[in-house]
Amino acid sequence: KTLSNGMQIAVKENHNNNSVGFFCFVKTGSVNEGEYLGAGISHYLEHVVAGGSTTYHTEAEYEAIAQEMGAIVNAYTTNDATAFHITVDREYADKALEILFQQMHACAFDSTEVAREKQIILKEIVMRSTPPRAKVYQRNNELVFPTSNRKYPVIGYTELYKTITREELADYYHKRYVPNNMIFVVVGDFDSEEMLAKVEERFNGLERGQLDPVYLPPQNTRSGSIEYMEEFQIQQPTVIITKILPAADFEQYPKLIAALDILFGKRKSPIKYKLVEELQLVNYIYAYVNVSMQMPEGIITIGFEAKDPSRIKEIVSIIDEEIEWYSMVGIEDKDIKNLITRYKANMLLSTPGVDQDCNSIGWNLMMFGVPDSDELFVNSFEQITAKDVMNTIKEYLVPKNRVIFYALPEGTKELLKKKDELIAETIQPQKVQISDNLTLIYKKTTEKPIISGVVYIPISDDYETVETVGTISFMANLMLKGSKKFDSFDLTEWKEDHAIDLDISVSSDGTYLNFKCLKDDFPKLQEIIIDAFNNPTFPENEITLAQERANARYQRSLSNASSIHNEFRSEKLYSGQPAGVSDLKKLEILQALNRQDI
Repeated sequence: KTLSNGMQIAVKENHNNNSVGFFCFVKTGSVNEGEYLGAGISHYLEHVVAGGSTTYHTEAEYEAIAQEMGAIVNAYTTNDATAFHITVDREYADKALEILFQQMHACAFDSTEVAREKQIILKEIVMRSTPPRAKVYQRNNELVFPTSNRKYPVIGYTELYKTITREELADYYHKRYVPNNMIFVVVGDFDSEEMLAKVEERFNGLERGQLDPVYLPPQNTRSGSIEYMEEFQIQQPTVIITKILPAADFEQYPKLIAALDILFGKRKSPIKYKLVEELQLVNYIYAYVNVSMQMPEGIITIGFEAKDPSRIKEIVSIIDEEIEWYSMVGIEDKDIKNLITRYKANMLLSTPGVDQDCNSIGWNLMMFGVPDSDELFVNSFEQITAKDVMNTIKEYLVPKNRVIFYALPEGTKELLKKKDELIAETIQPQKVQISDNLTLIYKKTTEKPIISGVVYIPISDDYETVETVGTISFMANLMLKGSKKFDSFDLTEWKEDHAIDLDISVSSDGTYLNFKCLKDDFPKLQEIIIDAFNNPTFPENEITLAQERANARYQRSLSNASSIHNEFRSEKLYSGQPAGVSDLKKLEILQALNRQDI
């Protein structure tokens, strides 16, 4: 139902349990930010509104109410929407409805909360933007959508985000959080007519807002086949092929779903089976089409992770060849019937919880204008013929007017440029039993002039007693601080000058010595490691420095609540065992060690 103020409401009974879920979708996301574009103001506002103080209650009071109800409260922001949701037992349904009502129109923008959330999000930006895979997908967005608002990250760019003020947050809230820009969904154990009346009564008093239109520049079709190649700190190359689908072609959406499902969806779908199992060139491959009535364009995406960087272009060629073939022959009506059967089976077997149901209804309303799109899709699929699918493949999937983004492991781009394919000779891991007590496992690669490895020794901290706890690790680290052939200072200087990674650690699994160096430095590093095992000198000055570092760590731990808690817990759980020895006792054990002991 649409209220007189423009707010859309959908309610649905779900009697699988006693829960009731409330979702409020505000049709504003990172693409709708206007003058704040790229700053992540929609996401910032989500943090402040969700559970924050209103003119009705303080944040602390809302927390107490939620705890009393046993409520699950959360929110999220996407490109084109911000969603707030609460799930409660049905006896608290009225309270939950009231909370969302208050949050949606009466946020107080408490200065302390606004400042606190700003700092939290700064950390979240780092956490979400620094993982290599996150960088890959964000960079792909920037390359695929150079003229579209979709190129900006939902969370925003740090420098732009820092400029947002409390007043700007409040202004954006009052402009965008209006009933005619909202969809309210309730699913759960209730009578639908009664719940609809309650929601209508609560929200009908809100006045329709003046919703200024936000210009969404369309991303035009990219002519030709545009390729980008960049390196990231990843181990396996990722390739993303993207085509722009103009809004005028959204009616082809069901046919595109059918085409991509037949080619890529199942284990034995022809392209997926050929690349994953027959040729074993990729770890995975996927394909999807995405459209929304909120956006001026959609996208068709094919992505895969290759096993061998040298064959990424070969894999793209295979995909292109297969698509060309299936645009002419190979698709049968039985393939479409199979899709319909599976789709109907999923509809019947699906037993979504109230949260999932609410979320699905809200997105269906935003994307397709109906609360349930399943029947629409089934009806559409039933009208599709094999010839329709092949024509759709020919029109939209054949290799033209697309962006191909090759995200490569570091060090592989130049090799690929030189010969248009990497020459990365690799062999399977080999095992050599050198003696009864020594086994070598190695894998050769010419991709980079680097040697890395680990020496594993089955001596763990389980060997220690309450009188010797911590000593194996202490001794192991001092092994690398000087030996008969290598002075401590000379050793440190050589490692620093040659960027050598060399460390040793002890756990309940055993002792691990990890190393990494350039190929040319390996002969000397090997000599250093062997002499460390055979002839460690344990210099007195290094022992003193190690004991001082141990004391400093202990002093720092005295002001660390987590360390104090862990120590208290271990003492209670493992009393009389090495794991239960106090940090102070461990320090005393190490401070009492002399060179002969070590």
